[in-house]
Amino acid sequence: MPSAHEQVEALLEEMRSRAKDPIVGRLAEQVSLICRGYMEPTEKEALPGVRLTPNEASLFRLLKARLGRAVSRNALLDVASFHHGWDREPMPKIVDVYICRLRRKLAGSGFGIETAWGHGYRLVKRPVAAQAA
Repeated sequence: MPSAHEQVEALLEEMRSRAKDPIVGRLAEQVSLICRGYMEPTEKEALPGVRLTPNEASLFRLLKARLGRAVSRNALLDVASFHHGWDREPMPKIVDVYICRLRRKLAGSGFGIETAWGHGYRLVKRPVAAQAA
């Protein structure tokens, strides 16, 4: 059974894919804006020992909540723009910038971010390299 978050995500994706009229597309984005507040987890520190900006932490928490499963670029974009409170939609490329930063910061933390081609990104657990004695 899909979670409520996954159901909302699927409905928004369907709305976006059927939006031939720009007004319907804009409506889908506005509904997405409203849903953003409910998608953010409430835990304070995203990853102990790794310094993340508030926006990076929000993206990491969303990826961690769906560990091993793909998170769409649109969902990540929604979280990024909700955190900033932007009154207009940011450029979709910003997701790639944040993912690149997160990948660097997560090196050696036991987590990695993989690209799920055609879907988005997924957070995976990786073995932590043993430290040399």
